Amino acid sequence: MNVAMPEVDGRILSRAVSFKTLRARDPLTEADIVDYKPVQDRIEFVASLAAAWVKLRRASASDRRVVLVLANYPNRDARIGNGVGLDTPASTVEVLAALEEAGYRVDGRPADGAALMARLLSGPTNAASDRAATVMLPLERYRAWLADQVPETRTTIDERWGDAASDPFVRDGSFALPVHLFGNVAVAVQPARGYNIDSEASYHDPDLVPPHGYLAFHLWLREVFGAQAVVHLGKHGNLEWLPGKATALSQLCWPEIALGALPNLYPFIVNDPGEGTQAKRRAGAVIVDHLTPPLTRAGSYGALADLEHLIEIGRAHV
Repeated sequence: MNVAMPEVDGRILSRAVSFKTLRARDPLTEADIVDYKPVQDRIEFVASLAAAWVKLRRASASDRRVVLVLANYPNRDARIGNGVGLDTPASTVEVLAALEEAGYRVDGRPADGAALMARLLSGPTNAASDRAATVMLPLERYRAWLADQVPETRTTIDERWGDAASDPFVRDGSFALPVHLFGNVAVAVQPARGYNIDSEASYHDPDLVPPHGYLAFHLWLREVFGAQAVVHLGKHGNLEWLPGKATALSQLCWPEIALGALPNLYPFIVNDPGEGTQAKRRAGAVIVDHLTPPLTRAGSYGALADLEHLIEIGRAHV
């Protein structure tokens, strides 16, 4: 009830701030007396998230900094921006245009989805991390952040992925990030959850912790770029599937470690409320539903269409 009812009301889910704790045992009634005990770091997270939404609301449009994140699953270049039921590249261009019209600072907006994809493919991607990058994060900056995390977090990622310098996105002492800047709005390819692992097996693996490059991307997003909101465009990315609790996340849960207390908006296809709920409960997402695409007649295209046409001509003369 404390989860489902607020969702029905359209509220933004944050964190549980207190838990039932045994205070005493009443010998006369042989009953346990239970109190709610607050958890300090959960209170701090909820306060930070609320403050972030207030800051976003009060900031002028021209000062707001936003990151649009395009999913990439499986981790091939042909699958960048593969939102289910959504032309994600074209939608991204339309979102950029709408933001510019609303007063956001948008520089060098791509003319169309093809131009956007050409821009994204000119930089590093999950399939080709060695391409030229325009956005970098110094390795030492990442190591300083990692050193501030709780020991269990540091131990887990180091045991799974080794030293950060071995990450595929590290070159010349910095992470090369799959990010492209358009003024105060950035468009990014969501980093992969892991490398050299079967993508279909790892994508929903509840135990696979994200690699250093994944965390470095989100560190840049929050603390270097200074994003006031992130928009995950289209069903679905991998943030909400990282290891951790199903709801009422703790500081040891990887969606929180990566994203932090950052407003998260999520255009999501309307016919999959189950996976949208995952994003709401585990990543604090505000779901913005979009309709399913209209049905149309399927057909061939390109060389296949030409071949089909020739077959029809030949059959007509038999």
